[in-house]
Amino acid sequence: MGRKRLWGIHSALISAIAAMAAALSPLPVGAEPGGIPLPTLAPSKTRSSILRSAENLLGTPYRFGGETQKGLDCSGFVFLVFEEATGHSIPRTVAEQGNWVMLIPKRELKPGDLVFFDLDPRPLGDKNGVSGALPVSAIAAADHVGIYSGDGYFLHAASAGLKTGVIRNSLSEPAWARRFLFAGRVVSASALSGFALDWGVSASFDAEPAASLADLPGQAFRGAGMRLAATFPLGTNFSIGLEGRVEWDRLLNIMRLPVELLVGQTSGVAIFAGPALTLGSPRLLAIETGSTDRSYEAIGGWIASAGIRWSPILIRSGASGAGFFAELRFDHYLPAPGQPVDLASDRGAAFSIAIGLRYRSVHY
Repeated sequence: MGRKRLWGIHSALISAIAAMAAALSPLPVGAEPGGIPLPTLAPSKTRSSILRSAENLLGTPYRFGGETQKGLDCSGFVFLVFEEATGHSIPRTVAEQGNWVMLIPKRELKPGDLVFFDLDPRPLGDKNGVSGALPVSAIAAADHVGIYSGDGYFLHAASAGLKTGVIRNSLSEPAWARRFLFAGRVVSASALSGFALDWGVSASFDAEPAASLADLPGQAFRGAGMRLAATFPLGTNFSIGLEGRVEWDRLLNIMRLPVELLVGQTSGVAIFAGPALTLGSPRLLAIETGSTDRSYEAIGGWIASAGIRWSPILIRSGASGAGFFAELRFDHYLPAPGQPVDLASDRGAAFSIAIGLRYRSVHY
């Protein structure tokens, strides 16, 4: 049986992934699944700037909806502090900030992290803010936020009580201990914060087109692979790193071991390219070419393997995330000398599409 060729399977797979993305409630704008919202190479300096800005606002009166020095509400206080200290505009409301932060255990709070409360507390189980284990109801219940300043204290804009406006309180005070819900990280804990390991498995298919969608069931399975990437953040939802892959190519009867530079969005579009080691002699059988066997030479160099990846879904759970990806790959092969020209077969050997599952774990 000849090999069925079509781009249709590519668009069909992409459409299926996009549909799943729409069905799985995307994260709020600005949130990076499993990552630090504001990664920085100088976290201590950034945290110090946050505390200075927060302390400079002590005594500012409370004003519902306020986000200036004339008056602040709790989330407006956090919004203004981070805008002044980091130059970034973060989400504005308590609900948006609660969904935006990376959940951390209460015991791991560092100055500059955020603390969230329920001013009308209801039983929600353990309130230690364990990363990845907090019920959705606890996040939804948050209606007050403050900035942790160290030694068990936090700064916030209080609307009621003996003192109002921007004040300092202790998390150990009974009133606040009873109302505490969870803690969230906004700034990296260290220069290595945001370092992530990304695992993946995939199945690959021929990327050459065929005559009609009727050939979809006959599309040739190309092979399978595994990947492991180590990345560092360059900004919100953008990173750079190295990726190693092990791929079995059934079509050419080889194993392929690329080591690639990976640059792009953590959730979105990324590109990769690098050298590769090929185990075996790439060869298309006559049944695939429609004429005679066709041999190839695997080309070395820095761009032996390259491609573009789309990862539209990354479901967040604390410092980890899992999702789907699709990619278009190019592997650099040249026909062995003395063979007739066959551009279709050469494209089929070099290009493939793949879909797979990924799991990402972040060190914060």
